[in-house]
Amino acid sequence: NKTSEKLNLIYQNHPELQSKLTRDSIKQKYLNIEKSQRKIRELLNSFSQLSSKKSILEKLTLQKDSIEARFKIESNEIKKFKSLLAQTKLKIVNQNGNTITVKGALK
Repeated sequence: NKTSEKLNLIYQNHPELQSKLTRDSIKQKYLNIEKSQRKIRELLNSFSQLSSKKSILEKLTLQKDSIEARFKIESNEIKKFKSLLAQTKLKIVNQNGNTITVKGALK
């Protein structure tokens, strides 16, 4: 079986991987990283859905536990923007005239 041969070769070159605890620990470490990266991609996709010719992304800030974006929106498009926003996991944190700041949690 080629899979068994490959595994045996890996175990010979890296004996520490023979331990299931070690393998599970490595798997958990990378699984957590993958979840975090997936959440970032999901939020960035939401921000891109909100961007258009009439709603310009002015600023994007990545923080440890959230991503925040500031949009400049044409006054006749604010209602449409808020409607699109309601379909995402983002929340308005500040609105000042035609400028809306939205935020998405990473956890």
